[in-house]
Amino acid sequence: MQAHNLNTLTRDRGCTAPGCTVPGYASQVHHAAKDWSDGGATNVDDLGFACEPDNMLVENGGWRTRKLRNGDTEWIPPPHLPLRGGVNTYHHPERFLRDREEP
Repeated sequence: MQAHNLNTLTRDRGCTAPGCTVPGYASQVHHAAKDWSDGGATNVDDLGFACEPDNMLVENGGWRTRKLRNGDTEWIPPPHLPLRGGVNTYHHPERFLRDREEP
């Protein structure tokens, strides 16, 4: 496994599309900051995991992604769809525990 794939695996742990449960080993490396076809860099800070169907939503379905300052990948639906985008928290249950522990 290449180093950038390993870093992405440990950061994302799985597909970054909201609600997707596909684990990292079954996902593809996705150019989240700027799509590869638009000249996006193959840089670990610009990459995120996406399963094949979710990656195709960006390729052919009008979805966009962007990297947030904390490294999360935000998914943005096309304007004509009445859907919410966002960040996938499924692969990070510790975030919920941390939130509960803080007063």
